[in-house]
Amino acid sequence: MNQAREYSKTSASFRALGTNNEIVLVARDAAEARMYLDWALQEVARFEAKYSRYRLDSLVAQIRDDAGRRPTPIDEETATLLHLVDGLYHSSQGRFDCTSGVLRRAWHPDQTSLPSQELLERLRPLIGWGRVSWDDRELFLPIAGMEVDFGGIGKEYIVDSIAAYLRDHGFNCGYVNFGGDIA
Repeated sequence: MNQAREYSKTSASFRALGTNNEIVLVARDAAEARMYLDWALQEVARFEAKYSRYRLDSLVAQIRDDAGRRPTPIDEETATLLHLVDGLYHSSQGRFDCTSGVLRRAWHPDQTSLPSQELLERLRPLIGWGRVSWDDRELFLPIAGMEVDFGGIGKEYIVDSIAAYLRDHGFNCGYVNFGGDIA
């Protein structure tokens, strides 16, 4: 008679990318699941360090600092993200614009009034994905003060990337949930 092997749940709840997150894996080998879960947590930390708009040492900060001065070298992953934002920009007829993150300077979560028209007018020239020059090797923002913000696609991208990696390594039961972006 065959003995049924038991499945166990391995999970982690954590805060990253500005939200509460959870990864749950169900597998027969809990130690292996823990190893892959640890990999996923390291991958999230790597992604956040690279693309956080709040870190002075991130690639996003380097792109912002280089704006108006010189192109910033980019890697394959960043080129993939840029292809995604470019596609969204064009398919939304310019409504999705990863350069609009500069508007954070005008709106704050605890703000109870609208920002001044003067402030908005000063920020408006810093928005415009259509003016950005880029290819798979470098990105150039033409005006000092411009920036890119992957907040509109970052969580979705990393959730899908982690889920695909886990599926490719035999995990067919579980989920990745980053603030409601779920795979």
